[in-house]
Amino acid sequence: MLPRVIFCLWVLLFTSPPVHAAAPSALLQAPLERGSELPLYWMPHDAAQATLVFFNGGRGGFRYDAAANTLPPNIGLNQTFLIRSRELFQKAGFNVALVGNARDRADQDLAYRKSVEHSRDIRDVLLRLKQLAPGKLWLVGTSNGTVSVANATIANADLVAGLVLTASITNPKNENKVQSLKLGDIRVPTLVLHHSRDGCRLCPPEYARDILSGLRNAPRKELIMVSGGSGASGDPCYGLHHHGFIGQEAEAVDRIASWIRAAY
Repeated sequence: MLPRVIFCLWVLLFTSPPVHAAAPSALLQAPLERGSELPLYWMPHDAAQATLVFFNGGRGGFRYDAAANTLPPNIGLNQTFLIRSRELFQKAGFNVALVGNARDRADQDLAYRKSVEHSRDIRDVLLRLKQLAPGKLWLVGTSNGTVSVANATIANADLVAGLVLTASITNPKNENKVQSLKLGDIRVPTLVLHHSRDGCRLCPPEYARDILSGLRNAPRKELIMVSGGSGASGDPCYGLHHHGFIGQEAEAVDRIASWIRAAY
């Protein structure tokens, strides 16, 4: 009987899969070459093969509560899809980095998000993240943030492994839409996730496929159009509406996470 017990203990100790967990989050600073700095909310996972770098919509950035070392859930841009879902992405096995606004810039309008200065600042952020975790870097943007990540991927092709665009700026009348960028220069796997009931005037779903058409050199690309969710409220351009995949966070995260893993 004793040898069998010993054998069972051996199986449990040496053949069971390791348990991986999220590590404590922290607010960090990324120094910028031009002399400013940019805050990062860093959420590591001890078994991550990739780091997801989040760029928020609206004016960009996030609100941070230093005393609680967390992001207050009911304040403005903290209600967007990416910030609301950050822990789901971390639990899915990724490092997560939320990118704030540079100390000398409180507002990231769409024109700025297309600028050379912005893409250079993002390069400094990516180099800082490479110091923290040497794995692959995937840029993930939502709403206005999709312009930031597409622009940064074009400018920093040597650092970016993949791209995810959620609730993209697609309106053909907007001169700063995602399609206005040189999407043909993007040569990494790219996922476009959009909601069929996105009511934001800047993000009509019927034009999301135009982004896919522009990605003629992406080695892998896909448009996923979702249609579920519940509890939409408030401004249709804000995060608590279908524009922010409200009531559908778990499904949206699972679709994105599975797509990224398939590209490893």
